[in-house]
Order: sequence, then C-alpha cells, then structure tokens
Amino acid sequence: MSSLLTGALIKIAISIVLYFLAFLPMSFLPDLLRNNEYSSFFYLPTGVKVLCILLFDIWGAVGIAVGVFIKQSIQHSGFGIALPLVIALENAIVFWVTVNLSLKVMGVGRDIENVTYIKIVLLALCCSVIHGFSYTFVLAEFNVISSENYLRESLVTIISGFFGAMATVFLLSFSLKHSAWLQRHMSAFEND
Repeated sequence: MSSLLTGALIKIAISIVLYFLAFLPMSFLPDLLRNNEYSSFFYLPTGVKVLCILLFDIWGAVGIAVGVFIKQSIQHSGFGIALPLVIALENAIVFWVTVNLSLKVMGVGRDIENVTYIKIVLLALCCSVIHGFSYTFVLAEFNVISSENYLRESLVTIISGFFGAMATVFLLSFSLKHSAWLQRHMSAFEND
C-alpha cells in the first residue's frame, strides 16, 4: 500500500516539476509572440500537460492541477482562491477527459504503442480546442477578460496550446532519437 502511495506522489511531483520547467523557455519568447499579459501565441506548458496525462494518467492530472493552482494563485492573486481553483480544476478535468476520450476514439491504448504522428497532432488539436474555449470561458466569467474578446482569446489559446504541444512532441522525439542515454533508459524501461 505504501509503495502505491509513493508511486502516486512521485508521479504528481514529476508532473508539477515538468509543468514549471515548461515556463523556462517561455521567458525567452520575443514580444512578437506575446498576445497580452495572460497569453502568448506559443504556450509550451500545454504540451507538458498532455504528456503528463499520457504518462501518469490521473496522477498526471492531479499534478497538473496542483501546478496550475500554484501558478494561477501567484498570477491572479487579487482574485483570492476561487479563480485559481476553478482554473486548476478546468485544466485537470479537461486535459484528462480529452486525452482519454481522444485515445479511445483513435483506437490508441494506454500504452500508446500504436500512436502515430497524425494521431499526436489530432490529440494536440483536440486538447487545445477544448481547453481553449473552456479556459477562456472561465476567465470571462471571472471578468479577467471581457466577454467581447472571448472568441479572439479562445483562438489565441487554441493556437498557442497547439503549437506548444507540437513543440513538446518534436523536442521529445528529437531527444529520444538523438540521445543514447535516453535510448538506453527507454529500452530498459520497455524490457521491464
């Protein structure tokens, strides 16, 4: 029983760390890719959210929720606990449900063995579209953005999430292909 709890806590912690690490490259984005203080046209953490759900299932969703809650509590400190909590729950639920439903519809098992690049693109697109509209809805409901800008902000969130997810997949594929260390560890992992 203790090892199950330990495993879950490790998956949650890894998800939180990966989520915050995804923001490091974001600080180097040129102003051209920034939309406003809340969004950009390229958002790497979306790809990390999808990856954590793929790798850790529900524990990835819990880790993402905790990471999003911490970040949103800092970013939107004037809104108290309500806005960060709703955004964290929106992220966890939307990404977990979308990833799992998309995999099921595309006929990809939880082991993601038969995943193709086309299916990855479709998965990223589904996650980006559903999250884009639901996240922007939450921001509009809490008057963080005006309702008049709902469609524009939703589209920016969709585009940024999609490009962020594609960049994550590309970087992961590139790293796995060109890193002997990662290849050794992946083959050892597959043989267990």
